[in-house]
Amino acid sequence: MRIVLNQERKEYVIIESVPNEPGTNSPRASKDKFEKHMDDMVDVVCLMLATITLELQKQHEPMNTQARGGYQYFITFTDDFSRYGYIYLMRHKSEALEMFKEFKNEVQNQHGKSIKALRSDRGGEYLSQDFDELLKECGIVSHLTPPGTPQWNGVSERRNRTLLDMVRSMMSHTDLPTSFWGYALETTAFTLNRVPSKSVQKTPHEMWTGRRPNMSFMKIWGCKAYVKHQMSTKLEPKSEKMHFCWISQGN
Repeated sequence: MRIVLNQERKEYVIIESVPNEPGTNSPRASKDKFEKHMDDMVDVVCLMLATITLELQKQHEPMNTQARGGYQYFITFTDDFSRYGYIYLMRHKSEALEMFKEFKNEVQNQHGKSIKALRSDRGGEYLSQDFDELLKECGIVSHLTPPGTPQWNGVSERRNRTLLDMVRSMMSHTDLPTSFWGYALETTAFTLNRVPSKSVQKTPHEMWTGRRPNMSFMKIWGCKAYVKHQMSTKLEPKSEKMHFCWISQGN
């Protein structure tokens, strides 16, 4: 099975195995079907989606298992033009304001960009007086979607679903504890920013930073990795076997 991107819903779905390439003497219809199949396929690094039968966790609900560090929630900020996204882990929903401040400062100081508007659902974390005052102070227009209309904030909703689908897939292919979902989530966000998307002409990373992303160092999440010891004797091993489990946003 392979991960593909459905053109209409922009979400990851499971399809059948890639068919064998038709021979030279095969009917034209078989060749056209094979070419269309290949055109619609978008590989996502080396991840294999095993199942999506479980119900999707809503963003405002806490995870069943705390991530390492005591995190239960996550919040995402996605640029509507480039589709470049930031993700932050939170212990409590009340930390949303601090996460937005951190996001705003990084965008302004590291990339020289200014936030014009913030589109969000009517979650309580976005409706606090402190959050509203910060937006007014910074001249940021707040766009609140009507109740019960997640499609009005479709970019964020689809991204959150994609993130969780990929995390579930990554966790199912390793023996790591479920408390590592925070590391998997940050690695997934890092990956999505650097792979092609049909929503934009280039990768989100290139549109956001102006530089083509380098993916040569990427490994399969959860694979074996060796960490070199800083100090060791002549007879002791110079490295220790561990697991590759984290790529942070700043790397």
